[in-house]
Amino acid sequence: MRGWMKAATLATLVLALPVAAQAQASTSVQVTANVLAQLTVENSRDMDFGDIIPGFARTIAATSTDAAQFAVSGGSSSEISISFVLPGALSSGTDALPISFTAARGATTGSMSQTFDPSAPHTAPLVNGSLFVNLGGTVAPIAAQPTGIYTGTATMTVAYTGG
Repeated sequence: MRGWMKAATLATLVLALPVAAQAQASTSVQVTANVLAQLTVENSRDMDFGDIIPGFARTIAATSTDAAQFAVSGGSSSEISISFVLPGALSSGTDALPISFTAARGATTGSMSQTFDPSAPHTAPLVNGSLFVNLGGTVAPIAAQPTGIYTGTATMTVAYTGG
């Protein structure tokens, strides 16, 4: 009887085990990555207000040849974000000349262009991997503005958006 109980117990344990999958399936996917070209930005042209008369404001439009110009290059058909750090005044020693920046213009090779507010971040496409950004502004000397050569720095930063 003992043998019969061992056999019954063993049969019960075997029947209690989970049933292994009788079928199996699998598939594959391709994994890709597109490494973009290094993003670069260069100063193509400085902004030059030229000679300024005290008491008379002077404006340089973003479309002017006197506007600052930055050249951006990177991955073809990529989207970038553009942001600026802009001075509120130009300086000559301890003297200050107020400046404001009201328009920037992004232009690609060809005829595509956009005008935007440089005080807010902006996105733009890199058509054929390039973009030119022009920056205009206005200086407003007071009537008693001290003479001198006034300078300041406007910095543009670009980054891929992933779009």
